[in-house]
Amino acid sequence: MDKNVDWDMVKVSYVTSDKSVSVLAQEYGISVGLIGTRSSAENWVLLRERYRRRRAKSVMLAVESDQLKKMKEHLKICDAGINAFVKQLMGKVVKVCPHCGGNVEITLPKTKITASDVNNLIKTRTQLAEVVNRFEGKETQIVLPSGKSLSEMSTDEIKQLAENAEIEIVDE
Repeated sequence: MDKNVDWDMVKVSYVTSDKSVSVLAQEYGISVGLIGTRSSAENWVLLRERYRRRRAKSVMLAVESDQLKKMKEHLKICDAGINAFVKQLMGKVVKVCPHCGGNVEITLPKTKITASDVNNLIKTRTQLAEVVNRFEGKETQIVLPSGKSLSEMSTDEIKQLAENAEIEIVDE
């Protein structure tokens, strides 16, 4: 009876599934005792546990990778918002002319923005960056001429910068 059993297949079925020894015995037409003896000798229970841990870990890594991609997309959106704010603080932007290739200085119009919008954007960006940094070990910050990054600035300091740059910050 043992000669006709594909033990590799029985072992793989046990290790990679939730099937009990009795279910496998019925599927392969062998006794529960025979499978029990073979599984004990070859540590099938330990192999099943290792398989489940590796499988769970690979699923978690896939989920984390997907979440990391989404966080990076959100981080880019935050960075775009912060960059737009910084450009407004500077009051002027230098663009390359599509016709002559020379630099053209553009004065930006006065903009209305709330202090809490800026703070929320900076806080969100900081939180996202912290999570992304844990995975990648990178860190980026926008540093203004004062030497401070936006995340280090208080609402009053941001308002003062905005006043200097002729940006109207509206309190909510």
